Amino acid sequence: MFVARCTALVAVMVVAMAALPTSLAQEQESGDSGLQEIVVTAQKRGENLQVTPLTITALTAEIAAAKGVDGTADLQLVTPGLVFADSGIAPAIYLRGVGTQDTSAGQESSTPVYVDGVYYSDLPAGFTHFNNVERIEVVKGPQGTLFGRNATGGLIQVITRTPGREPEFNASVTAGNFEAYGARVYAATPIRESFAIDFAGDYYDQGEGWGTNRFNGRDVYDSTTIALRSKLVWTPGEATTATLAVDYGNREDSSGSGAIDRDALGAFLRQRFTGDFYDINTNLQPLEDATNEGASLKIEHDLAWGRFTSLTAYREYELESVFDQDRESINGIDVFIRDTDDQFTQELQVQSLPDSRIIWIAGVFYLDVKTDLTNFDLSGLALAMAGGFSFTPAQMDTESYAGYAQITLPVGAATKVTLGARYTRDERDIAATSITGAFGTNPVAIATPSKSWSEVTWRASVDHRFNDDLMVYASVSRGFKSGTYNMFSPATPPVDPELLDAYEIGLKSEFLGNRLRVNIAPFYYEYEDIQLSQAFQASTRLFNAAKATIQGVDLELVAKVSDGLMLDASVGYLDAEYDEFPNAPFTIPNPGVCDPAGIQPPVQTGPRTGGNRNCIFDASGTEMIRSPDVTFTLGARYEWDTSVGHFEANANYFHSGEFKYEPNGRLTQPSYGVLNAVLGWRDPSGKFGMRLWGRNLTDEEYFTNRISSVTDTFAAAAPLTYGITLDYDMN
Repeated sequence: MFVARCTALVAVMVVAMAALPTSLAQEQESGDSGLQEIVVTAQKRGENLQVTPLTITALTAEIAAAKGVDGTADLQLVTPGLVFADSGIAPAIYLRGVGTQDTSAGQESSTPVYVDGVYYSDLPAGFTHFNNVERIEVVKGPQGTLFGRNATGGLIQVITRTPGREPEFNASVTAGNFEAYGARVYAATPIRESFAIDFAGDYYDQGEGWGTNRFNGRDVYDSTTIALRSKLVWTPGEATTATLAVDYGNREDSSGSGAIDRDALGAFLRQRFTGDFYDINTNLQPLEDATNEGASLKIEHDLAWGRFTSLTAYREYELESVFDQDRESINGIDVFIRDTDDQFTQELQVQSLPDSRIIWIAGVFYLDVKTDLTNFDLSGLALAMAGGFSFTPAQMDTESYAGYAQITLPVGAATKVTLGARYTRDERDIAATSITGAFGTNPVAIATPSKSWSEVTWRASVDHRFNDDLMVYASVSRGFKSGTYNMFSPATPPVDPELLDAYEIGLKSEFLGNRLRVNIAPFYYEYEDIQLSQAFQASTRLFNAAKATIQGVDLELVAKVSDGLMLDASVGYLDAEYDEFPNAPFTIPNPGVCDPAGIQPPVQTGPRTGGNRNCIFDASGTEMIRSPDVTFTLGARYEWDTSVGHFEANANYFHSGEFKYEPNGRLTQPSYGVLNAVLGWRDPSGKFGMRLWGRNLTDEEYFTNRISSVTDTFAAAAPLTYGITLDYDMN
C-alpha cells in the first residue's frame, strides 16, 4: 500500500512537471544562472547527478565545509537515513536500515567506504577525516554490480583532488573551544610537461576532553588526528595516465568507552553513575589508537574502442583499543585489543568511450585480506574462574574473486535500459588459540574449517527523460554481504551471507530555469539472513535474523531563490520491520525471569539490583534497529559582496526521529536535532578568508551508541563546539 501510494505520487508529479515548458529560463532575468551541475561517478564514469538512476547525496568540498562536514562521521547530519554509530572500536554505519552491527576485527561494512575507487575493508578506516576532498557521494541502495563488495546498504565514496597543469596552494589554521587546534595544507605543482605532484596534510588536536574520568581525573572524549596524502600523476601521452597515490592516517581518541546508562546499575558494584553526561568512572582509561596507510597505482589508457583501467592497491591497518567493559571503578572486565589488517586489491576494467551511444563496462576484482587479532586479552574479576586472564589470538584470511559487467542501451531517443550482473566468490580461513590461566599455561588450539560462499547479484533499470529537466526511473537490484566468522569467538560457526532485493522508482527534475531541483525516490527492500551481534560479559555472538521488510521514500529539494540565497531540504521516511526473528537476543535488568523456550517475553521481577540477564524472545513484527522513521535536513546559504570583501552565511539543521539500538528495544535514541552554522568572509583579492563556525549550537545531548551487555552503557556525541578558521588560497 505504501509503495503504491508513493508510485502514484511520482506519477502525478511526472504529469504535472511534464506539462511545464521544456525550459522556463526566459522567465529569469538576463544573466541569471541556475543550480550548479554536480558530476558523480556512482556508475564508475562521470555523469550529471540528475541523469543518474540512483539515489545519491553528493557534496562538493565547498558544500561540505559550509555544512560543517569534516569527516565521514558528519555525513549523517546531511544524509537522511544514514546512522553513523561509534562502537568504540569502529563505526557501525547504517543506511536505510541496512548496516553492520558487529564492528570487531575482521568484519566488513554493509555500507563500505571507497577512497578514489579503493575499497577500505577495515572498519576503523571508516572514520575518514576529509583533508583534500573534491567530492563525497553517499549512494543509497544495494550496489551489487559495480561496487559489489558487501554493499547491501549502499556506499560512501570519497574522491580526492588530483594535481593538474597549474600550481595550487591553499592552507588554513583553526582554533576552537576544548583547546582544539588544527592546520590543513594542500599544494600541487607540475614538475614538467608530463608530471604533476601534490601534497595534502591535515592535523587536528583537541587537547581538552568533553568530560572527565572520575576515577583518575583524566580527560575523556579528547582526540588527535593526522592525515597525509600525496599523488604523482604521469601522462606519457595523450591516451595514457598513471596516478600513484600514497597516504597515512592516525587517530587517537577516548570517545568510544562511555559510561553506565543513567537508568542502570553496575554489574559488580551495583552503583548508579551520577556524573555529567560526558563523564565516566572506570578503572581503565579508554584509548583507541588506529593507523591506516596505503598506496595505490591507477593506470588509464584510451583505446580506439574503449578505455582500460587498472587499479592496484595495498593497505595496512593497525588498531589498539583499551576499554573497561563493565564501566565501573572496579577491575570487573578489562579489555585489551590489538589487530592488524593487510589488504591487497586488484581491479581490471574496460568501459566504453565517453561519447559512445551504447554505454558498457566490464571488469574483474580481486581482494586478499589477512586479519591478525594478536591481542584479545580479558582480565578481571569476571575471569576469575579462568585464572583471572583470557587471551585468544586469532588469524583470518579472506580472498574474494569477482567478475562484473553492465550495459546501458538506448531505446528510442529518450529511454535507456541498464542491465548488470556480478559473480562473487569469497573464501575465509580462520585459526585461533585459546589461552587461559594467570600465566597462559593452558593453550588450546581451536580448529575451524574454512568456508566459501558465492552469489550472483544484479541490477536492472529503465529511465526515461520527458525533457531536459525531467527524468523518471525504475530499478530492481540484488545485494550480497558475505558470510563471516567471529574472531572474538572463533570456535563458533560462521554466519550466513545476507541477501537484499531492492525495488526503487524515482523522479529527478529541475525547473524554473534550473533554479528548483526536486528529486524523490520511493523504495522497497526484501532483506534475508540479516547479520546481527549480541554482546556478553566477555565475548560476542554473531547470528542471522531471518527476514525483514524495509520501505520508505527519499525526497530532496534545492532552490536557488536569488543569486545570493540558496535553500535546501531533504527528508527520509523509513518503515523497517523484522518479519521473522525467532530467538532474538533480549536483555532484562536483574532481577529478571526468562522463558527458556523464548515464547513469553522476559519479565523484570523487581527493582534493579545491578547488571543484566540475557534472554531470547520472538522479535517478529518489531522495528529494526538503527532505523529512525523520519530524518530530515534543512539548509540555508546566503552570500553577498561588499567593498571590503565577499561574505557568506550558512546554516544546516538535522533532525532524527527515535530509533532503537538493539532488537530488545529497551535502549533507544530519542529524537534529536543538531544545528550547525558557518559565517565566512573573503577579502576582495580572494586570497585571504576567515570563518566563524559552530556545531551543535543548541548543545543537544544525544548518543553515538548504546549497548546492553554486562550492564546498559552509552557513548556521547559531541556537545556545542565553536571556533575560528583562517584561510589562504594562492589561486
